Amino acid sequence: MSPFLSDLLLISLALTCCVLADLPDGPSDSMDERFDNLHWLDLNGGLNNLSYQAYTVAQWAFGTVPQACFDMAGDRQCDPHELEVFDVNYSDAKYTKVICRCTDSPMQIWDIADDIGRVPVKARQWINYVGSFNAPDCSAYSGANHITILGNCAERASVTIHEVAHSLDGWAVYKGNGAQYSATREWKRTVGKDTCVPDNYAKSRWSESWAQVAVLAAYHFNVGSIWDLDGGVECMRGQMEKVIQQLEGVLTFREADRCDRHWPEDPTVCMGDRAISEGLCEGLEVITTVERYPALDPEVQRGIEEDENSRMRHAEEESGLVVARKFKA
Repeated sequence: MSPFLSDLLLISLALTCCVLADLPDGPSDSMDERFDNLHWLDLNGGLNNLSYQAYTVAQWAFGTVPQACFDMAGDRQCDPHELEVFDVNYSDAKYTKVICRCTDSPMQIWDIADDIGRVPVKARQWINYVGSFNAPDCSAYSGANHITILGNCAERASVTIHEVAHSLDGWAVYKGNGAQYSATREWKRTVGKDTCVPDNYAKSRWSESWAQVAVLAAYHFNVGSIWDLDGGVECMRGQMEKVIQQLEGVLTFREADRCDRHWPEDPTVCMGDRAISEGLCEGLEVITTVERYPALDPEVQRGIEEDENSRMRHAEEESGLVVARKFKA
């Protein structure tokens, strides 16, 4: 090999190593933050003003719960015997949405059902089980297409839409197999060409940047033009245009829309020893392993799991369950 080619190869390898070592988990901390947060989108005729779909509710008998609700209860230190489980049937959906709440949750079933019902059905159909648990303040997180609500998030439509957006990111706008569009080079380049992101939280991970833009897109579709906001959003035009293009047929409320898909139901399991002693669990057992995703590339799966763990930690901090940490050092 000539000295010139040898030197060129060494330079190329050095640059590649530097680039790979410097890949961030989210947008640059040096980017501007257009808003302090997105909760203002709920107020003054905002997302909270969206009409929720009419629904009926039927409570499960004491003794059994879906596996997803059992698992959520374990994560949130709620005795499964203290779970209330409800079948919620929305007028625009032929499939039942199952919502569970711990009895000490500050949200009643109608609070939760109202907020879920404000999400347009073409987006709502991409989430599965919803759980509500006690915490000092409102926050939420999602994983495996389930949403866990912490604290009183009634009338916080932006929180619900943000969590639904994570399912859309993995299933509705990209490959349809759980791999996230927000993890692609295309999205990272799109963000990098702009000069701002929605808020500080959008910098925490690429998936959060996409989900925060999705909340702004929901406002744009259903409340008022995002381009007409005071001060505008020109600094993140590329992000907005991309997500608007991806989600217009999903996050826009249309009266004639109906659901056209649903997730498989989790196994029904026993609440525990008390339910067994009362003879309510004949033939049932707690199934500890449920396959959530199809087989994915290990690197993709690892990224999804890291995102889900990050969302849970953030929600615990925001809700006051644990001491908050800064997103960036």
